[in-house]
Amino acid sequence: MERERIEELLATQFKPERLLPLQIIYFVITAGVVVLFTVGFILGMRSAGQTVPSFAGTLAYISMVASVLLFLLSNKVFIRKLHKIDGEGEVFSQVRAALLAKAGIVEGGALIGAVAWLLICLRTHLSLIPPVYYGVFLGLAVMLLNTALYLPTSARIRRWLQKKGT
Repeated sequence: MERERIEELLATQFKPERLLPLQIIYFVITAGVVVLFTVGFILGMRSAGQTVPSFAGTLAYISMVASVLLFLLSNKVFIRKLHKIDGEGEVFSQVRAALLAKAGIVEGGALIGAVAWLLICLRTHLSLIPPVYYGVFLGLAVMLLNTALYLPTSARIRRWLQKKGT
């Protein structure tokens, strides 16, 4: 896509007030995952149990791998959706769809970890959780990384559209 067309799109379709709802969505999704992990900590401090349930343990191991794989998959989906943009018509909707698809995929991996953490903390006190299960926080880290790298701003959209053209 030509530089002039990109600048025209940024001036007309990607105004800050139009990007704000997308930015809020990204922050809310991330905040939701943070809240789930925080609730897990609170439950873990109040729990009297000692053993990690086998289902929760299995889910924790799955989440450690799934969150990374889903993040990598979401990058591929985002790039493919971005390359389908032709620069004509409502480009904002196309970029929004790519960003929301990416966020949704990453959210899936993070939620697996959050659910595993909640299930672990329901039955096991924090002090008795084996350190290996803290790997579920990889899902939260990936979610935070996704928000940090893909929070829609005019500068990032400019860079994405310029890379699309090369």
